[in-house]
Amino acid sequence: MAQRLAVDLSLLLRWTGPPVGIMRVEAEIARRAIGRRDTDFVFFDTRSAAFRTIRPESVRSAIAGTAAIDLSGMPDPREVRRDAAGSLLHRLDPYLTAVRRPRRFAIDSLERARDLLPAGGLHDAATRMQEKLFSARHRRLYFDREGRRRTLRPIDRLLGPPAPLDRDTVLFSAGADWNTKNPAHMHALKQRDGWRLVNVCYDLIPLDMPHFFPPRDVAVVGDYFRRMIGATDRFVAISQATARDLRAFADRENLALGDVQVEPLGSDLPAAAAENLPPGLSPQRYILFVSTIEPRKNHAILLRAWERLNREGLPEKAGVKLVFVGRHGWDVDPVLKGIAEARNLIHLADADDSLLSLLYEKAAFCVYPSLYEGYGLPIVEAFRHGRAVIASDRGSIPEVMADLGPCLDPGDEDAWAAALRDWIIHPAAIAEREAAIRAGFRPVTWDEAAARYIGQALSVFDLPPR
Repeated sequence: MAQRLAVDLSLLLRWTGPPVGIMRVEAEIARRAIGRRDTDFVFFDTRSAAFRTIRPESVRSAIAGTAAIDLSGMPDPREVRRDAAGSLLHRLDPYLTAVRRPRRFAIDSLERARDLLPAGGLHDAATRMQEKLFSARHRRLYFDREGRRRTLRPIDRLLGPPAPLDRDTVLFSAGADWNTKNPAHMHALKQRDGWRLVNVCYDLIPLDMPHFFPPRDVAVVGDYFRRMIGATDRFVAISQATARDLRAFADRENLALGDVQVEPLGSDLPAAAAENLPPGLSPQRYILFVSTIEPRKNHAILLRAWERLNREGLPEKAGVKLVFVGRHGWDVDPVLKGIAEARNLIHLADADDSLLSLLYEKAAFCVYPSLYEGYGLPIVEAFRHGRAVIASDRGSIPEVMADLGPCLDPGDEDAWAAALRDWIIHPAAIAEREAAIRAGFRPVTWDEAAARYIGQALSVFDLPPR
């Protein structure tokens, strides 16, 4: 029987935000796998603890961000320890939604009606009723940033029959499996049906730096890797640093790790269609930091260094601002307070790809002070736009920087203040770095990256089964 590729989109079909981070990787690989004769797309249905095929039109909708699965009533696949009362409430939650969250229950019910009704008449009436119930949070769920409507469909409207996974199939996952699957179920299915498994490994940061994550996330990620390392035929790590961390974890836990390969991510963004920078920004008069707002990304060091420069009056004298681009993450109240109090700083929480491209193109330079990364995609995106970067010296970041910019201790406030001051006062230092980037940076496109990842998945048949 011919060997087949099953591309797992369990994360992408659940996602209702912009295609960032892991969601972007899953979407870009799926986009390039559509139309392959040897490829199916699958979703892990937590109700039956089994994989199901995804209808072709649903794959395209998920990639475009115009449809996602309605998760109401879908069991949480993660193993979470609860006391007796918590377990009872968890089991009853789908039935108590109407009482506990009546507005959400009404919106979801109207959405199911809209999906089934033909255009006009009752469909339009249900739409108008929904509009009256939407809060700002609901609107973010049902509309993208361009105001286009996203449909949340019942699972059985997006999925087809059970996926035919067998020993001639390789299941390829580029998603956050610890959030979408139960590893015990995965292990049991693989042993029963004999298919091969290839997973993308982004990082093990929750296990190496647990103080930056909610305890539940640390427990879930740890359980996932402890169970799945023995079941995974090949991990494709996104950097050499991530591959080293994966091997070190397996050694510490005395786990038999299978094959590990390394492939970089693609980095091309759509060309900038946005024509105007946000109010308050001028070309080459701002420093750009693109990242989710969370403690590990280390906005705090920039806030302290920037406050030093503000006390010196340098930003006003040079007409320069600091720009943070990114959505809120976990445990961000201290950082948000610092952002609100900082002078000459702008925070853009929702920048689409077009605006992000424009921000890169027009920035004076970029910064990336993260305390640890499995890759550091914003650095590569900045390089693609010809922008120089000052970054930290931790994790994969020096590997990605490749001597094309300075790497600083992410805790050294003096060094960061001095580096920012130097590049603001001496633009020639930036021009020198930009020339080095033009001469030495070789970007990987998503076409190239997706082809490599798919090739790594299919070539797993050359390995002995685990």
